[in-house]
Amino acid sequence: MAANVESLNKSECTGCAACADICPVGAIRMIADGEGFLYPSVDREKCVGCGLCKSKCPSVSRAARGYDTPECYAVMADSDELRMKSSSGGVFTLLAENVIDAGGYVCGAAYEDEYRTVRQIIVSDKKGLERLRGSKYVQSESAGSYAETKKLLDNGKSVLYSGCPCQIAGLKNFLSKEYDNLLTVDLVCHGGNSPKAYRAFLKDCAKGRKITSVNFREKEIYGWSTPVAINYSDGSVTRQPHDKSEWYIGFLNGITCRPYCGHCEYAGTHRVGDITLGDFWGIGKYKEQWDDRKGTSLVLINTKKGERAFKKIKSRLKLCEKAPLSHAQKFNGALRAPQAEHPGRRFFFKHLPEDGYLKSLWYGRKYRYDVGLVGWWFASNYGSALTYYGLGKILEDMDMLAIMVQVPKLDGRMWEPQTKKTVDFMKKFFPITKYRPVDKLSEVNRFCDMFMLGSDQLWTKGAIDLTGYTFFLDFAEADKKKVAFATSFGHEEFGGTTEQKKKARELLLDFDYISVRERSGISAAKENFGIEVNRDLDPVFICDKRHYDSLADKADIKEDGYLLCYILDPSEEKQKAISYAAKRLGLKVTAILDMKTEQRRKGEWHTGELKDDPTIEEFVSCFKHSRFVLTDSHHGACFAMIYEKPFAAFANYSRGITRFTHLLELAGLPERLLYDPSKLPERAELLTDIDYAPVREIFKRERAISLERLKGALSFGKERQPSLRSLALRVERLEKLVAEQQSEIDALKAKK
Repeated sequence: MAANVESLNKSECTGCAACADICPVGAIRMIADGEGFLYPSVDREKCVGCGLCKSKCPSVSRAARGYDTPECYAVMADSDELRMKSSSGGVFTLLAENVIDAGGYVCGAAYEDEYRTVRQIIVSDKKGLERLRGSKYVQSESAGSYAETKKLLDNGKSVLYSGCPCQIAGLKNFLSKEYDNLLTVDLVCHGGNSPKAYRAFLKDCAKGRKITSVNFREKEIYGWSTPVAINYSDGSVTRQPHDKSEWYIGFLNGITCRPYCGHCEYAGTHRVGDITLGDFWGIGKYKEQWDDRKGTSLVLINTKKGERAFKKIKSRLKLCEKAPLSHAQKFNGALRAPQAEHPGRRFFFKHLPEDGYLKSLWYGRKYRYDVGLVGWWFASNYGSALTYYGLGKILEDMDMLAIMVQVPKLDGRMWEPQTKKTVDFMKKFFPITKYRPVDKLSEVNRFCDMFMLGSDQLWTKGAIDLTGYTFFLDFAEADKKKVAFATSFGHEEFGGTTEQKKKARELLLDFDYISVRERSGISAAKENFGIEVNRDLDPVFICDKRHYDSLADKADIKEDGYLLCYILDPSEEKQKAISYAAKRLGLKVTAILDMKTEQRRKGEWHTGELKDDPTIEEFVSCFKHSRFVLTDSHHGACFAMIYEKPFAAFANYSRGITRFTHLLELAGLPERLLYDPSKLPERAELLTDIDYAPVREIFKRERAISLERLKGALSFGKERQPSLRSLALRVERLEKLVAEQQSEIDALKAKK
């Protein structure tokens, strides 16, 4: 393992830069990652492997803390003018001026680069304090400030160093000893925000105007609160109250904060600085007269040194009263626990480079989605549910945010009650649109960038009769990308009327990408709609198996080694075959019936133990823990292969035989399909184990090809690529042009 900080987990890095300042050979620089946060980068040619950087990291060597329970004060400076210029009650300025008056120095966060950057700087006069005053809600760069502070301290100069707790911890570790002439002030921090996100926010707000000041705590209009005011050289201003500010929405929800901040060890009352400063939010609820809307500081005294420094400024305070620490915690979450990372954080940062701050915030808050998924994801069917669960997880692993689109019936009636089970399952993992009738379905265009059909039988006459042309994305606006991935006809023939075929073809020509699940779908698309399509692997095979394991682990299935029978359409022949297999294999039978019809048909089942209304998690777990699988379900065969179980499939003509034949031929296991269950005793080879090594390689190859196609289909530029319709029109025009030219050539030949 490397002796330097490269061996540490990135998520444990606070960005304090103690490692960069301590390196004796200058081998470490702080470099921004894709999210804009600074992390140490080690020049391996310069690195001598001394290990100093690693030993000084606050995540490795914890810095000393102050009192277990600090004294808590509500404080106001005696100057209202000072308080109006300060974030809260003006205490930082009083502490800093006291140090400067004694010939000392003050380090704190200041704007640089025309307000585009925040950096820890050191000042030696009161004019310089103006740059340090006020809250900057973006992570400041501290590299270099520790070494400069040490030089001053070693020369006998007094220094007040203010910063976030992690920066104070970095300073303490860098110095390695106590200095009587150092006063540390840590701030009640809600998280270090991305400088990249901050600059994107400024850009969206400025719209080309030159920024002359940024104030996250302006008091002139709203008083003591958290409003944003950005002033520009043309005299205009962007002003946002705290509850309307997109910047506050981002960081107070854990969307723009550094990954470490989500589990920050400094969020609490056991502090690392000599003094802690913050806003005493909610103090008026304790003593009304202690809040005059000009700002009240929260002050925590953490050490003896902090006590002495605080005592020196008491004569300049109009309010200095002890208050319950519990009251401060009640209204200041950062004194209780770190700000949790928002689940949409990664979607925000994924979109930030191209979409800017404001639009990316919609993705981060999950108010806007990359993909609207359309299909039978809600159907009362285990296979359908897991197909779309798998597809959603595939997109999630690609850092794309998907929402499940509720599909209405043409007649306005609701779906069968059993669908609630699937919908409730999906809600655990993905956002779902509210129910909209057919004539209102187009509203989903407002928050989806593209629409995508998944697998399972969508292009059928029955689906059109039931849902109209929703599964052909007739509700999607012209500028939306439209993708069909591994979609199925279910049968070799479409079966629709001439008018339905015509309408469906018109809609399919406007798709950006189409693939089908079965090989027969390629010919069906060509013969019925005159379009060329690809064949892609069923999404259940592309989804990373860890996602299914996660479901299985949630189920309370304790036994294993049984004969699992997943049967959609029970019959006496199938049960006799199952009984024979159980006896031949010496296995106990565990059975699962079709989710939609189970309650109606479970009286027909009398073989082994029937799982009563299993959850989808239990369904997956049953496959994982089985020894052998018998099924008449296409997805039953899929999950037998996903978990590499020996299996045999009963051909199910009523639900489409082509998907069985295609799947098993693709896997190199066509012999595993039994067309007549009563013939099982004659096919004893079906009850043997399967060598999954070649099957594994087949699916590995197919998965890679299909996943690459899917990524290509979804990664077109912001503008839509030519749709099938436009490509078809181009071909028609070219064919017409060629025909006209050929006619002219023929005419010339005839004259000769």
